[in-house]
Amino acid sequence: MVWGAFFAAIVIHELGHFVAGRIVGFRLQSLQFGPILIAFEFGNLRVRIQPRMASAGFTAMHISSFSRLHYKLMCFISAGPASDLLCAVVVIVLMRAGVILDLHVSGAFRLFAGTSLFCFVTSILPYRGRCNFSDGFRLRMLLWPTFATRRWYATMGVGMHPRTGYRPRDWNSRWLRVASSNWDNSRDALVGTWAAYVAASDRKDASEASVHLETCLGAVTTGGGLFRDILLVEAGIFQAWFRRDAHKASTWFARARRGKRLSPLLRARFEVYRHFIEGNFALADREWEKGLAIIEKFQDAVLRERLHESWMEWQEEMNERRAVSNAPALEPI
Repeated sequence: MVWGAFFAAIVIHELGHFVAGRIVGFRLQSLQFGPILIAFEFGNLRVRIQPRMASAGFTAMHISSFSRLHYKLMCFISAGPASDLLCAVVVIVLMRAGVILDLHVSGAFRLFAGTSLFCFVTSILPYRGRCNFSDGFRLRMLLWPTFATRRWYATMGVGMHPRTGYRPRDWNSRWLRVASSNWDNSRDALVGTWAAYVAASDRKDASEASVHLETCLGAVTTGGGLFRDILLVEAGIFQAWFRRDAHKASTWFARARRGKRLSPLLRARFEVYRHFIEGNFALADREWEKGLAIIEKFQDAVLRERLHESWMEWQEEMNERRAVSNAPALEPI
C-alpha cells in the first residue's frame, strides 16, 4: 500500500508538470511514472518499462520560443509540488469533514495525504541530486540566475532546432558553446555536451566531436541505462567512421549489451556501421534500406525530410569509401 501511495503521488506530481507545460505552450518530450516511460523518439510515441526507475518521476518538455520563457518555466516547475500539496490539502479537508468514513478507505487516504506532503517537501527543497536538480533548485535557478541558468536556457534553445528542420551541423554555435561548457556532471551538462557532439559529428569535425564524446563517456552513468548504451554505440561509430579503427569499434559495440533497447532507427544505424567496418557491404546495404524504410514512416514531415537528407548523404559517403577500398593497388614504377 505504501508503494501504491507513493506511485499515486508521483503520477499527480508529474501530471501537474505536464498540464502546466501544455497550458503555457510546451510540447511533451518524455513523461515518466515510476518504471513507466512515455517518450517521443524521432517523432513517434513510445512506451517503455524501466524496472530500475521504479520510484522515480520525470517530465521533460520542449519549448517553442523564448517569449516569456522565464514566467512559463516558473509555472511549469512549480506546478508539480503545487499538485502534491493541493491533493494533500483536499484529502485532509475531506477527512476532517467526515466525508470519508470507512476505516480502510480512510487509512488509504491518510497514507496518500502523507506521501503527497512528503513529495511536496522533498521536491520543493533546493537540492541537487546525483545527476538531476530538484524543483526547488530549478526555481532558485530562475529566481537567482547563474551560469547554470544560462546553460539550461541554451540547452532548451538547441532543442528547438530539430523540430524546425535544422541539421545538427547548422545548430546555433553560440548556444552549443554555452550548453556544453561549465561541466558539473549534471544532466543539463550531459545533454548540452551530447548536442555539441552531434553537431560536430554532422559537420565532420572529428577533433571537436572527440572532445565532446570523451566528456560524455566520462559521465556515462549520468544518463541512465538506455543512454549509456547509446553512448557506447556512438563511441563505436566514431571509431569506425572517423578513426577507421575496426578493432576499437567492435570493442565499443560489444560493450553495448542492450542493443535491442535502442530505437529501431538507431539500431539500424548501429548495424550498418557494424557490418560496414567488417566488410560485409551487402548486409550493410540491407540494414541501410531498413533504416530508410523506418524514416519514411515517420509522421513528422520536418523530421522525416531532415533525416532522409542525412541518410542519403551517408549512403554517398559509404559508396565513396567502398570505392576506395576496392580500388586496385598501384604497381610500383
